[in-house]
Amino acid sequence: MFSNSSSAQLSVARPDSNVLELQSLYQERKDAIQKRLLEFRQVMRWNDEEVFAELAFCLLTPQSSARVCWDAVSKLKQLTLLLKGKPTDLEPHLSNVRFGDSKARYIVEARDLFAADGRLQLKSRIESFYNPFE
Repeated sequence: MFSNSSSAQLSVARPDSNVLELQSLYQERKDAIQKRLLEFRQVMRWNDEEVFAELAFCLLTPQSSARVCWDAVSKLKQLTLLLKGKPTDLEPHLSNVRFGDSKARYIVEARDLFAADGRLQLKSRIESFYNPFE
């Protein structure tokens, strides 16, 4: 009924070509990636306004160009709208950002969420987590 011989052969797993390509691309960009990760770790040394600008950038980037989004955040900072503007104040400056009207609301909602006594408290909220980098 059962046989000790097996016709099945063990095959050595070969990494998929996509995995090899990804590993190759990582090796090419490893230094830049490590540098950027180090920059993210430095974020907690920034003031709350700079951390909030980074958060606003993250809120803007889905389905939009990173460069366009950073330019928009820079303009909003320059005009002090990032910290004080209503969604309708932000919208004209987000015209090149996809779904800018919705994202203007998200920025203001995030600002309200992380503010207490009229001041941003973003860093203290992040630091209240066990590991803010997870």
